[in-house]
Amino acid sequence: MALPFLDIISGLTDVSGQLVEIYKLKRDGSFFDQQKYLAELKTQEEARAAERDVKKEVLLAHLGEERARADDLRAEKRELTSARLSMASAIKLDEHERELASAPYNTSSASLYDRVYSATEGGRKPALLLAPFFSDTDGPNESDSGPPAFRVAIRRAWMASSSSNDMAMLDGVISRPLRNTDLDILHLKEALGALPVVLVYGEIQQGKRVWSSVVSWNLVRGRPGDALSINFPALPLPEKSNELGTQERLDFEDALGGAVLTTVRLLANWFHAANYRRSPADLDLSGIPPQFAVGLAGAYEIAYELGIVDLLEARVDQCAVLERAGARESARSAAQEILGLVRSGGTADPLPIETLRTLRELLVSDDSAHQEAKNLVETASRRMVLDFLQPKKVMTRVRVVAAIDFGTHGSGFAWSVITDQNRKASSRQIKVRTQWDGQYVASAKNLSAVLFSEDSDERLEAWGFEARRLVQLHPDFRKRYTQNFKMQLASTSPEVGQEGYSNKPTETITLYLAELRKAALQDITSAGFADDQIRWCLTVPAIWDEAQKETMRTSAVDAGFPEDRRRLILALEPEAAAHHAKIAGLRTAGATGGRRASLEAIGSRFMIADCGGGTVDLTAYRSDRNSKLVEIGRDFGGPFGSEYLNVAFVDLVLSRRFGSHEFLANVIAEKPSAFAELVAGWERAKLSIDLGEDRNVFISIPAAIDRMMADDVRARLAEQQDGIDDHIVLKRAEVELVFETVVPSVLDLVDKQLDEMKRGSPNARNPIIILVGGFGASPYLQARLIEHVSGRAEVLVPPDPAVSVLYGATHFAYDPQTAARRSKFTYGCDAAHTFRQGIDLESRSFVGPDGVKRCNRFSRYVSAGQVVPVDEVVSHEYMPIWENQKTAPLDIYRTTLTDPIYVTKRTCEKIGSLTVDLTPVLQLPINRRGGELSMYFGETEIRAVAIVKETGEAIRTTLSFDSKTGV
Repeated sequence: MALPFLDIISGLTDVSGQLVEIYKLKRDGSFFDQQKYLAELKTQEEARAAERDVKKEVLLAHLGEERARADDLRAEKRELTSARLSMASAIKLDEHERELASAPYNTSSASLYDRVYSATEGGRKPALLLAPFFSDTDGPNESDSGPPAFRVAIRRAWMASSSSNDMAMLDGVISRPLRNTDLDILHLKEALGALPVVLVYGEIQQGKRVWSSVVSWNLVRGRPGDALSINFPALPLPEKSNELGTQERLDFEDALGGAVLTTVRLLANWFHAANYRRSPADLDLSGIPPQFAVGLAGAYEIAYELGIVDLLEARVDQCAVLERAGARESARSAAQEILGLVRSGGTADPLPIETLRTLRELLVSDDSAHQEAKNLVETASRRMVLDFLQPKKVMTRVRVVAAIDFGTHGSGFAWSVITDQNRKASSRQIKVRTQWDGQYVASAKNLSAVLFSEDSDERLEAWGFEARRLVQLHPDFRKRYTQNFKMQLASTSPEVGQEGYSNKPTETITLYLAELRKAALQDITSAGFADDQIRWCLTVPAIWDEAQKETMRTSAVDAGFPEDRRRLILALEPEAAAHHAKIAGLRTAGATGGRRASLEAIGSRFMIADCGGGTVDLTAYRSDRNSKLVEIGRDFGGPFGSEYLNVAFVDLVLSRRFGSHEFLANVIAEKPSAFAELVAGWERAKLSIDLGEDRNVFISIPAAIDRMMADDVRARLAEQQDGIDDHIVLKRAEVELVFETVVPSVLDLVDKQLDEMKRGSPNARNPIIILVGGFGASPYLQARLIEHVSGRAEVLVPPDPAVSVLYGATHFAYDPQTAARRSKFTYGCDAAHTFRQGIDLESRSFVGPDGVKRCNRFSRYVSAGQVVPVDEVVSHEYMPIWENQKTAPLDIYRTTLTDPIYVTKRTCEKIGSLTVDLTPVLQLPINRRGGELSMYFGETEIRAVAIVKETGEAIRTTLSFDSKTGV
């Protein structure tokens, strides 16, 4: 125990005086006096020691009381937290009990959904639910289950029918009669979401008659909420209705079951015809009255509207239904009209052979038309045989376009069917998957993460959100887990989100893309399309060079995507977003002054700021007179995505709150799922942070981390946060500090692009900045951007910026709307030219066998910054110099110089080469052995084709890129 400063001084003074007295006694006094004085000193010292002990005990008691009070406060806080949790649990339990009390099922809505989702194979066939019939004569207890006989009769009739596999029978799911019919059906609709459902229920009135009803909803994919309700006429009960075993009662039950069965079978046939184009020949029409069967023709109208079938194919299917339903004259008349359209060339593509065969059978009673249909079938059959004999020269007709948006943080896919209805982009139907394993909230993006198999790094145990979920459950799996691997394709990118894993990023990307392709194929093929009918589009950042694009293409092909470049195209992410921006409605992120300009207006200029998880890409465009895109700026970008906010959050907030990175490293080693939960809390919070809000941000500390906090760590945390130690609390200044580690870099890129746009059109009106990408949804970034460009540009944000690239890539695959792109580099070849005396360097000259003095110079195709139309081909002719030259090697280079004279290692980079075989033309004079090299620069990727002019032989090349480009 430390003594106060004044007590120490006083004690030193007393000791000094005592020493003087002892000296005097020793010098002058007797021995007895000396001993007596020493005894008095000893007594005084013992008294002072006792006094110090008392003070020490008092101080210790005081410290103990303070510690006890702190423990009591901590215990009180824990009890309060526990009480809050108990209250929340009680509220949830109460809500659950109230739901069970009011709902017609005896389980939670989530459990009901899972059960029905599994039984219907994810909604690929409807659920058939049977509710107990309600009897108004039963008591309260009896009405809880309802009379079983009628439900059993309907179930018995359905299971005996040939359509029993067309729906998922779920008898017993509904535990009581529908006493409050509308409210009970509403409960079921809310619980089952978008799943297709057919519900049978009924009521017994006064024991004398039975009312039965059928209601269905979600029977058309993509049209949630569509419902159909059918009420049957009342059937009188037999007089001896209480004698359950009589033949009369059994006959009545069979009649009731048959009546309901007919309607349910019609709905089942209708569902599969409308959503999956079930063949009319496969429809189960046995026992269905013709006047009802005719209604199935309307299902193929829906199939046409959904883009599953072309218009004429749908019309032929409808004729076949009419034929089977007995309306033969109507079917024949309609079939003759269809034949007339085919005869006059009214179809864009040949009808499938199966459709032509159906048409032939429909016209069997008309000799002339029947013979004409037979000839069409024969022609189609011959075409099929020829296609089989030459499979490599025939490309399967593309009927579906699908886009893959492979992102740093998340990836997804979307697809659309090529139909007449989808030709207009503004009304084009695009389908997106929003349900992923391991993710219980709907999202168009799955997590870009993988968990490798324990026994091989060439296989995956899980991917996406499911991979992260498994790692959270099993922390020891973390060494096999990795995410954000897309960033590793850029050599300058930091390892954001990488774990202790050393596999090559290209191999990881291939495995991930294979899973994404598998998921997309599952959705597309379930709609009746084949793998070889799909044209795929894969997105890549605009700042990537040709090497990185080619690496991505190679990984995609290794993952199972088509090698044919007509069936796998690449789209620049900001360019895809620009497509979406022109088609979708936009909302203003804030008032930046002036009248809003239309993106469709001729000459309108806009910048796409694609701010994603890892990178930021900025590209500028102008709308031409055909409403297509012309690239006018340069590609600016860098590693400034939202993932870097997470890095700043760890460095600037978490490490300071907990005292060091070492504590965080221990958390990751012992409780990785808890650390992931903490960062996920920040992920959620940062999406709602706005620039103008002056409020603290609270992020809950997971219980596992709370238990790891020692007293000094907890005290440090509480001291920095005004006593709060169960949350991470970010004050306004800290939030801005985190965001400002990234946002200024984004704004600098915007300034560069605006300067570039102004340089090209100094007198044009202010351009529009379209903010897209996951980071683009941040209110903070939006507000900073609006403030930063005020008076220079207007900022617009699409309705859902996170999926702008995905939707735009689908539109791009369907119908690219880019007219021209701006070249990043100057491209050309190293070729021999006639020496220019006084201009060319003598050191580069040589004399050929013909005596002509030459030198190698840069043969330019396009210049850096040049706007190149997408359909433009640049060609140059070249001649061999040496008489015995059997090959003509052509090396292709790029440079940032606008007009280089020579190819040098310092200024030019070799990006590819091809070799032309001259042996077939060696017998010709040397001046007839020339070739032509054509290069395509306006597309997403550069292509080159060399042609020997005399023979017409073409040598195509996929440019092989140097490792210096970053791969």
